[in-house]
Amino acid sequence: MFTTRSSRPFEDKCLDQEIAYDFPAQYSGEMKIEEYINFWAYHRWVTFLGALRPGDMTREMFFVVMKALEQNLEEVRYLLGRGWAMSGANVGDWKELLDRLMRRVDIMASGVFSKQEVEVYTGEAASAG
Repeated sequence: MFTTRSSRPFEDKCLDQEIAYDFPAQYSGEMKIEEYINFWAYHRWVTFLGALRPGDMTREMFFVVMKALEQNLEEVRYLLGRGWAMSGANVGDWKELLDRLMRRVDIMASGVFSKQEVEVYTGEAASAG
């Protein structure tokens, strides 16, 4: 489960707590609950992808993340097909997240890392000093 509003990603509140607390106070009448969930889910994924570092995910985790992002994309497509005007995150936004994840995976799979990244992950920077 993802959380937001912290210096460390995913720490303070889970999504269902945010929805129960924030939705009635801030968005009632302006946005359908499905749009609100879409909005928060998208922004949590943005935070998650922004925090990823080389070595953070196994193949199995990558598969689960890709599947979840694809399900979110399909849900938005479904709602749009039913005539909803989705505010917050649209089909293009979800596709862009999938593309971002794939670019990161491609870079990590290429074995190309900066000198600083190699030092951080091998511990050379700490032992050199």
